[in-house]
Amino acid sequence: TLASASGAVVTQLVGSTDKRDKDFFKVTFTEAGTYLIGSDSALVKVSAEDAAGDKRLETEPKDDVTSGLVTVAAGETLWIRIRGLESESVSYNVSITRQA
Repeated sequence: TLASASGAVVTQLVGSTDKRDKDFFKVTFTEAGTYLIGSDSALVKVSAEDAAGDKRLETEPKDDVTSGLVTVAAGETLWIRIRGLESESVSYNVSITRQA
């Protein structure tokens, strides 16, 4: 469950993955607003889906897009999926930051 002041990193998802592996995180937002979800690695792809299974965000690291904005309602839950693009395991740090 996430809540924070504008501009503050509200959570960080840390781990490692490769192209055969996918990491999933369930994130519930306590405050409505726009959040920046971004990875520190160009070797992982990040996507977010809502409860209906609709894709709300997908990064395209091979096109230098490693982050994106998503707007959520208070109490909304998103499922964040992180997967590697390489055969070897790669570490990642995905930040979720509340925007103004």
